[in-house]
Amino acid sequence: MELDAYCDNDIEKAVLGAVLLRPEAFGELKELIATDFASEKHRSLFSAYSYMWEHEIPLDLLTLRDQLQRQGDMKKVGADYPAQLVDETSTTAGLSYHVGQLLEARKTRDLLALASYARNSIKNQVPHDEIINNLKNSAILSAATELDYSQPIPVDASVWLLSEPNEPDQIISGIIDVRDKLAVIGSSKMRKTFFQLQLLLCVASGRTFLNWHVPEPRRVVHIQYEIQPNHYHRRLKKMCRAMGITSTDLGDRLHIINGRGSNLSGVEGIKKISQIVKNYNPELISFDPLYKVMAGAENAIEDGKIILTAFDELIERTGAAVAYVHHDAKGFAGDRDIRDRGAGSNVIGRDYDACITLTPHVSEGDAAVIETMIRNYRPQEPFSALWTEDEETGGYRFDVRREIAPTKKTSANGRAKDLPPLASYLPTALDLLSDGPIPIGAFMDALRAKTGLTFDRSKAFRSWATSGTDAVFDTIQRRGRGKNEKLIGTTADILKIRTLE
Repeated sequence: MELDAYCDNDIEKAVLGAVLLRPEAFGELKELIATDFASEKHRSLFSAYSYMWEHEIPLDLLTLRDQLQRQGDMKKVGADYPAQLVDETSTTAGLSYHVGQLLEARKTRDLLALASYARNSIKNQVPHDEIINNLKNSAILSAATELDYSQPIPVDASVWLLSEPNEPDQIISGIIDVRDKLAVIGSSKMRKTFFQLQLLLCVASGRTFLNWHVPEPRRVVHIQYEIQPNHYHRRLKKMCRAMGITSTDLGDRLHIINGRGSNLSGVEGIKKISQIVKNYNPELISFDPLYKVMAGAENAIEDGKIILTAFDELIERTGAAVAYVHHDAKGFAGDRDIRDRGAGSNVIGRDYDACITLTPHVSEGDAAVIETMIRNYRPQEPFSALWTEDEETGGYRFDVRREIAPTKKTSANGRAKDLPPLASYLPTALDLLSDGPIPIGAFMDALRAKTGLTFDRSKAFRSWATSGTDAVFDTIQRRGRGKNEKLIGTTADILKIRTLE
């Protein structure tokens, strides 16, 4: 084969053997990734070296054997092969030269692969514009032409002042753009995996996801680490049945990778994924759950930084957004600020561009209170989503339910069995507004004083009373000279004000 001439097994052995002779020499291989090696055996060895280097595990023949067993690669590499490399390697003097040769061979293979793709596509009468576009988007091409993503190019801010910024390429309106990071965080048993699947189905088919508009269908790759393929297959069919999504609706835009037991964790796992997905040109890459992707300790700040940096590099290689599912710490999630949600290191909560949280509802066992924290768009009001199972089709999905006030379960209310219905506070509220609209702050203070409601419960009442087609109350923002206030009143009174303006 044409590529075989650029697969120098001796050079690969010289590099790997040098590290076994002098383990600290691995620091000189920072330019390399596992796929720079043509041999699968050598890729497995390099992945083991990388993991041990990142986690400061001493490298010798015994510890390497243990790591290969943990990776499930011992059979592929062979128990005696590392010792054979040591015997065949006499010096580490030429290591940097061999690394350079290895990289050049990789680039040559990549360019030949691109040429082969172009030649075969032309033979198969693929439109030339499509071929050119695929070549431009190829991560292989970027690597082969030495585009260094790690070196940012400074921008002259004065030039920005003379031009308009590009419009954001929104995947989900008001939530995330292409090249963003999205975290989906929820408590235990909140059906986070189902929630993420519904999100991905909506993105791939171009359908509205709960409260949010999806402007156009997108190409999605999802890596799930927990569910056996046959069970995940069943889940997907049931959810599509409930949502009315067909194979035609999805087209070829949603691809699922079963990562369970596939050694796709840590930095090396992310690099493998970037190679796997490159031919699918994804616009969104999803991971479920995050802790299965992380190779280190969930609570360690440095290990958190490592995987988040790997996500950044994945975004740069593919141009896609990254979404991941993460679990909450134990206890009442409703007690915590959204910035402190998610188990483990708090570095995660400071990294993403957008976060969607699922919190148990105070009284509806199958409902989740949905909240967001968004870096680039305006804050959004919380709402309730109800897990709905369709008895006729056997399908299931989350539905937005305006009639369920978004009241989270907390340590203060979580043990209360029966809360009065929100409608029971309506007479008091109507009495407070009998003389017309009043500032919303004054209304909330008076409502709490007369009813004994907590802040959360009074906000839930306000949300309930001002939501839906049958809303009892409405609000309006009044601005003028020295005045900027938000009023609340009955829908009829607010309508009169709007009519006069």
